[in-house]
Amino acid sequence: MRIAFCLLFILVSTASYAQKEKTPPFRIKEHRAWIGGQLSDTISKSDIAVQSGVGAEFRVTEDHWERMTVLNFKLCIYRDSVFLSPLKNHSNIFNSEIKNALKELRSGDKVLVFDIYASGPDGKERLLNPLQYIIK
Repeated sequence: MRIAFCLLFILVSTASYAQKEKTPPFRIKEHRAWIGGQLSDTISKSDIAVQSGVGAEFRVTEDHWERMTVLNFKLCIYRDSVFLSPLKNHSNIFNSEIKNALKELRSGDKVLVFDIYASGPDGKERLLNPLQYIIK
């Protein structure tokens, strides 16, 4: 049941992202989210546990990115073929529930961050691509 629940959230998030991005938003054409400066990647338990939240940025020029404000996101941990309940967060900073979950990570766990909403300087809310981290 939990697997289906988390997969449904991820699929809806990805489908919503694709649908919203058919017409590019004003001025901001490329954006991304990250944790600790890393896009989806492998990461050590200690490195992810010390992070304070999810960041986001948009491309201004070829080599210049500016920060966006993350408004909310969901986080789910996949362990031993089981999805743990998704955790909701209503800011860019990890709440206590997410911090506790990150402290309990094990090697091989996957951390999925999805339904990431952020706003740029134009004030428009955008859905960003989901993230996946594999714990070393």
